[in-house]
Amino acid sequence: MALTVESIMTRAMTNFDLVIGAAVIGFIAGKMMMKRKMRQGGMGGMGGMM
Repeated sequence: MALTVESIMTRAMTNFDLVIGAAVIGFIAGKMMMKRKMRQGGMGGMGGMM
């Protein structure tokens, strides 16, 4: 029983880390896209909303 709970907890923590990592990567990518769009002067406002 303890082993199962441990494995579930480990899996949950790994998924949690993956979600946080994906969010951080997405945020950084969004910022970079926003800067690029702002430089072009096109959809800067749209990128800011995202």
